[in-house]
Amino acid sequence: MQMKKQSIFFLCLPFLLSCLSCASTNTKKGDNQYYFKGLEYLSKGELSLAEKNFTKGLKSSNVVSKELCAEHLFELQSSSTRIKTIEKTLKKTPNSEKLQGLLCKALYINNDFEELLTLFPPTSNILNNEIEEYVLLTLLKMNTQDIENLVTSWFLDNPLSAFHLDFINQPLYINACNNNIISETLQKNINFRILVYQRKYIEAAQAIDFNQLNTTQLISDAGKSVLYGAKNPGEFGPAFENYTNYYGYFYAARCYDKRSDFTSSLDNFLLAMEKATSVETYDNALWYYLTTLKKVSIHRVLSALENYAPTWTDREWFDDFFDQLSMDLLTGKNYESYYDVYKLLLQYGSEYTLSKYGYIVGRLFETGLLEIPEGKSRDEAQKAFETVLNQIHGSTYYHLLAAERLDIDFNTLFFQWQQNKTKDSIVSKPEVETLAQDYIEKEYYTEGYSLFYDYRQNFSLEAGAKLSKTFAEKSKSVTENWYPQAVRVASFTIGNNITLADKAQISLVYPQYYKELITQFCEEFNLSEYILYGLIRTESFFDHDVFSVANAKGLTQLMDSTASDIARKLKINDYDVFDPSTNIRFGAFYLAELISRLDNSVILALLSYNGGITRVRRWVSANPELPHDLLLEVIPYEETREYGKKVLSAAAMYGGLYYEKNTHDIVREIISQ
Repeated sequence: MQMKKQSIFFLCLPFLLSCLSCASTNTKKGDNQYYFKGLEYLSKGELSLAEKNFTKGLKSSNVVSKELCAEHLFELQSSSTRIKTIEKTLKKTPNSEKLQGLLCKALYINNDFEELLTLFPPTSNILNNEIEEYVLLTLLKMNTQDIENLVTSWFLDNPLSAFHLDFINQPLYINACNNNIISETLQKNINFRILVYQRKYIEAAQAIDFNQLNTTQLISDAGKSVLYGAKNPGEFGPAFENYTNYYGYFYAARCYDKRSDFTSSLDNFLLAMEKATSVETYDNALWYYLTTLKKVSIHRVLSALENYAPTWTDREWFDDFFDQLSMDLLTGKNYESYYDVYKLLLQYGSEYTLSKYGYIVGRLFETGLLEIPEGKSRDEAQKAFETVLNQIHGSTYYHLLAAERLDIDFNTLFFQWQQNKTKDSIVSKPEVETLAQDYIEKEYYTEGYSLFYDYRQNFSLEAGAKLSKTFAEKSKSVTENWYPQAVRVASFTIGNNITLADKAQISLVYPQYYKELITQFCEEFNLSEYILYGLIRTESFFDHDVFSVANAKGLTQLMDSTASDIARKLKINDYDVFDPSTNIRFGAFYLAELISRLDNSVILALLSYNGGITRVRRWVSANPELPHDLLLEVIPYEETREYGKKVLSAAAMYGGLYYEKNTHDIVREIISQ
């Protein structure tokens, strides 16, 4: 029994441990020294010294640092000098798209048009939008005759970017439009696509010319414009139906759905599936087909699933569909059909969806809401729970609950999970890892986090953990709060590396920030610390000055009215809701009060914290036959459902990491009836 009480909290690891081994960092710290010296001199206005250090930084073995130095030198050097600088650097780093783009821009600014077109010929398949922009501007400047074909291809056959937007604001393009070098038809199509790119859907919907939608990008943009910008999108179904390709049928179907013409909608989704250009577009059309069919008949959905489940490719694409189907079946007390879907998912469902349906089916058998002949319900329940634990990358929440039902120690499962890791998805880049670490240590916090975010697929487990720890340590000594970034860095790198994280690394994902305050107020209001940690991590990610769209504020996300009521009860006149001490105390008091008002049910108190106590009491009253874990599944608000799951999962991790708790005990403490 003692073994069981030690490490079952690691049951959450299959969710966290799914992806790649980390590489060692060979980049030397000194590789970035000249870059940071250049930044220091630049901030002081000492431009010559900044240029000198950035130039030295070009010799760095750190490619990213070298590119950043080149970008700064672009602004500091003369036109001719910058070209020589970039060309020299490119000889040593020929595959750098950033340096290639800078060279193209430098040649254009210096009017070296022939060399630009020699290096970047317009007939080549240019994938760099920055280069494409300057190539086209060069061709406009040289009055090239076939420029319209090239502009047409760049604007109408590809996703738009900031470089497209910059291009149309250039005087050369404006003059070309005024002089009919760019035709009026192309101008209209470009302007239409720019409106969609800027999400100005109402204006875009008014600008659609259905006679000119001659590319899939234009049809797709027209569909978005109509759905999000037209007053009556349902009226446009026939117009899209005229385009007998995937996007035509797809958006015709969505328009018909908007006017509740489900027959026409379903017919067009089926046509879109027939015309799908990839497995992704097929899965997308099928998702909409099933979602629309659910509005017509649950029975027809179940039949369609049997026909089409074998045809989809990306099982995870349908997770949210099955989430909603789960809600519909449970609220309709359609338990036998729920079991039928579960059996289908055994072959075609994603690990997440199968872990969810498996746990719920097990509980339906246990509670007697679902029965099968010959008294085998208990056996079927156990098999369903075992299925949950076999889904290595399933839901942490359902792993925890299924393990509690089976009373299985994590150590029994750990070896199995180690033998079934997924393939690597992280490709470590030591130069990026080192530069990000240097950024934080030198207090360039925004730049460091931006670099991590841009290269987050290139951080090993060790590098990510180190960066997270540095963020957290710096937050203790500066006025800015970087705790949320520390948690996000750790969460991503641990969750996406195949290397097994140790306890110290996992603790970075579930840190004990504000420990003294949390301990103090949990003692004052008789709360379990791991539950309050789970609440704060879920609510704010330890960001003490955050506020939500609904204007909930601070670490425990309190509404002004709630904070005012708590202050009155605690007899506090003046307070700052963003102050960590005040906010944590108020949040702890409020949670403890909710627990007391709800017959000491922690899960109902947590659901009330998010969704309101009146709603929770109404949900309990409407579903008297459901235990609290199944009640959570029929709550009509997705945010509240997910909130309860996240807090319980986080609390279980905290309990195991810091309080020597068995996750079984924590699950029972929170969700028991």
